Amino acid sequence: MSGRAGKLLCVLLAGEASDETLATAAGVAAAARSQGHRVRIFLVADGVAAARDPGFLSLIDRGVEVVACALNCSERGVEADPRVILGSQYDLAAMTSAADAVLALT
Repeated sequence: MSGRAGKLLCVLLAGEASDETLATAAGVAAAARSQGHRVRIFLVADGVAAARDPGFLSLIDRGVEVVACALNCSERGVEADPRVILGSQYDLAAMTSAADAVLALT
């Protein structure tokens, strides 16, 4: 992302939503936002558990877009916070295609 403002970072959170993984994703997202970059996070597989984590979701208040796979939420009984956008693999493909950089936490 080379420090130029306005780049788009896509973070894929696909693994277990552990404290360490959420802290890593949140730290990278917050750092990118503080440098003026746009950040979108896609939650999939076990990562959808983050769709109800208040600490992690505070990123939304800082301008980070959070999208969760609707099918994976349904499969895992996760009721996403209303601020989380429910999407699909199509949304993930569109996000990664538009991104200047992609970070996958699996």
